[in-house]
Amino acid sequence: MFGRCKPLMNALTLTVVGLSLSLSGCSLLPNAEPVMIHRYTLDHPAAEKVIDPNGPVILVSRIHTRAGLASQRMMYRRSAHGVAYFTRSQWVAPPAEMLGPLVVDSLEASGRFNAVVQPGTPVAAELRLDLELAELYQDFSSQPGTAHLSLRAQLLDMNRRLVLATQQFDYAVSFEPGNAASGVEALNALLEGFLPELDLWVCISSGV
Repeated sequence: MFGRCKPLMNALTLTVVGLSLSLSGCSLLPNAEPVMIHRYTLDHPAAEKVIDPNGPVILVSRIHTRAGLASQRMMYRRSAHGVAYFTRSQWVAPPAEMLGPLVVDSLEASGRFNAVVQPGTPVAAELRLDLELAELYQDFSSQPGTAHLSLRAQLLDMNRRLVLATQQFDYAVSFEPGNAASGVEALNALLEGFLPELDLWVCISSGV
């Protein structure tokens, strides 16, 4: 009886040995290297805060965003209507969350306001600034690449419940080489033009 089982046992032994070798071979395969994600910020040097005791209080609302800009993904284009996102580069936070404090800092440095506050501050504001981030992307459809920044601003008189002014801010600048890091530098350079222009527009539109 056992003599008939011997060939079957030998076959089972060979199968187990073969499986062991296969498993050990899998463990010797090189591990996949982790993908390195580069993270970037929107920055602008903070100027000294200047308070005007006789100036109004202005509330800077949370910045709204258009489709595709509400996350940390970094947008780029290679055609007029095509949108894509970098796989190894992203923002440290959604762009609107980084842009809001920069707007506040810039208005505070203008010296025209008693206070510049954000939502949740228990202070009554005479003015309110609403912003919508419409475009923030890098365009590689031609060379050199082009960085685009576009925002819509609306200033309201809270006491009179009146829209004082509405303005569209559009900026573009070329950059080289054509990569995400250079594009981020270009976008930050655009902020250097946008923030002072926004301050001036707010001051003129409000009459402060």
